[in-house]
Amino acid sequence: MDAGFRPFAGFKLAISAYAATWGTGFLSYCAMPYLIGSVADGMGLEIDQAGLIASAELLVVALSAFAISARVRVLPRRKVALLGGVIAVAGHSLSLLTNSIEMLVICRALAGVGAGMALAIGNACLAAAHDPSKAYGQVMMLLATVTAGIIVGMGYATEIWSYYGVYGAQAIVVALMLIPMSFLPEGDETLPEDDVNRGKVPLRPAVVIVIGIVLWHFCDNSIWGFSERIANKIGMAPDTVGWLLGSGLLVGSIGGFIASSIGTRYGRIWPICVGVASAVTCISVITSTGAIPIYTVSILIYIVCFTFISSYIYGLAGELDHHGRVMAAASGAGNLGVALAPFISGWLIANRGFEVMGTVVISTLLIVVTSSVAVGWHINQKLKRAASSSSDLSIG
Repeated sequence: MDAGFRPFAGFKLAISAYAATWGTGFLSYCAMPYLIGSVADGMGLEIDQAGLIASAELLVVALSAFAISARVRVLPRRKVALLGGVIAVAGHSLSLLTNSIEMLVICRALAGVGAGMALAIGNACLAAAHDPSKAYGQVMMLLATVTAGIIVGMGYATEIWSYYGVYGAQAIVVALMLIPMSFLPEGDETLPEDDVNRGKVPLRPAVVIVIGIVLWHFCDNSIWGFSERIANKIGMAPDTVGWLLGSGLLVGSIGGFIASSIGTRYGRIWPICVGVASAVTCISVITSTGAIPIYTVSILIYIVCFTFISSYIYGLAGELDHHGRVMAAASGAGNLGVALAPFISGWLIANRGFEVMGTVVISTLLIVVTSSVAVGWHINQKLKRAASSSSDLSIG
């Protein structure tokens, strides 16, 4: 077998990092299709008001992750992630006990603090992998398989208990995620020897990729967060939507598998360009079609694109700093983008419609591609200079 084709190498790190990132940190994002609709219906709110509550929670996740990123190199990573998980469980659980919008916002903020802590640590651990793109691809495989079952379960819980069902399911899921999180590395044990930045953070490329990740998650959550509403608009039954989103994540494992298999064998730039071009086509169809079969196929292909693109974009952040500071900051930035989507896209949908929202998302993706290409080129040039210097030393 080709030595480069090893999609399951180092999977122990991927499992524990998945528990901290997507199993805890991004869990509310995964639940967004149910959260926005169920909170709006259960509390008698407009969709943009329910989106604002979701945005507030995700903004706290972002701020929490940013706060951790500054010290992630010296923090006891496993302990911080586990503490974050416990805080998140408390926030999700307390959300079940209130009927007040004000108290609900406070409980969601508490859950966001813990989720941000776990998210930053999980991504920092992935950055220390030898090939962060491949490591994140493995996490995307788990996202697309494990989270598929979680999403289907949340669909049933929402149908029976409205938004209480979603919050209860989140509390249970994060409590279970504490088990694999206990296997996270405590420090930089997995740090590769060929760190061309030698512990320094290249500021300009770091800022560029963080902005790109903000916009990438804004674009994605504009589609994912309102996918249930789009499906309802074209006449898809609620239980069918749950199965579609769950099976879509399962199909999405293809994108993570491809990324974890090939890594950077075909470079860092072309995979992102191909993936975004495919995603743009899908988004155009998703936000304009009125046919259920066409919507179904488009959303499935889009989820494959999401897991594939995410692997490479986060991989770029990891390669800029193997100590995990850029990756941890990027995780906070990602939730900032996720937080903006329900508010901005909710307003666009309410006032301009789904097609205008789709046009805005597609335009924003062009900036994502530009930022990714710029950072990929920077990393390629730095690796070439490092290889040239090493060759000169060996000759000397």
